[in-house]
Amino acid sequence: MPDSKSDIVDIRDHPDWQNGDFSLISADGWRIKLTISDTFRDALNADKPTITFTDPEMESKRVLSFFARLISHPADKSDTPIFGLETHLALIRFMRKHDCEHTLEVYFLYLKAALLSDRMRPMEAWVLGAVLDDSDICAAALRQETPQFQKVYWRAHCAHRYYAASPQIFNISDLPLTALSVVPPIHLHALDKVRRKNWEELVPEEQRNGYSVERLSALNASQEYAEVVAQVQRQHAAKRGESRVSSPAESAAKRQRT
Repeated sequence: MPDSKSDIVDIRDHPDWQNGDFSLISADGWRIKLTISDTFRDALNADKPTITFTDPEMESKRVLSFFARLISHPADKSDTPIFGLETHLALIRFMRKHDCEHTLEVYFLYLKAALLSDRMRPMEAWVLGAVLDDSDICAAALRQETPQFQKVYWRAHCAHRYYAASPQIFNISDLPLTALSVVPPIHLHALDKVRRKNWEELVPEEQRNGYSVERLSALNASQEYAEVVAQVQRQHAAKRGESRVSSPAESAAKRQRT
């Protein structure tokens, strides 16, 4: 992650990150000081005590402070602020650009924790899971989208609460344009396919065990999602003459080993 030359800007110290022997300076002029391990220093390719960034979209104060939280407190995901979708997407681009593979693994854990604790809206979690090409996160988002009780979503960046008294079912038409431009087509296909089934007709009322149609839809869609993605991947691999695609379970096991 080499230093970049930039125009002279006034550098301000981030109020939450003022201690440490290593500095990240965002494109919008904020200094974030960290004390990080040699492992992360190597991951950052940091042979100098300061790295200055210049990309205003993926290397801003907000993105770098999110990144700083992940690398300095990787085990503490409960109190990490919930940022907006744009910031998450920028962070993913940032980590990929600078080959921060270990931090990406930490981010996977953060994302799952935020979704399961209702600190992130299911549609946003699905978008991020799709961008990361992680069918497990996408399926978990579909499972979480029909709350049995009213849930409150807190957004630290804009100080609003979102109340989900009704099911949060989403389709491709509900996705923001930002998401449509970055989500891989295979995940758009999978979402469309699992949404097309009419679970009210497929599951008779006497077999629903008290579940609502919306809840049945979420449960069944989440169960089928990963297999739909894997099926399309196998079809594409067969056309290219490649070896078979790993199943969702095999892919998850491989991630854990690495």
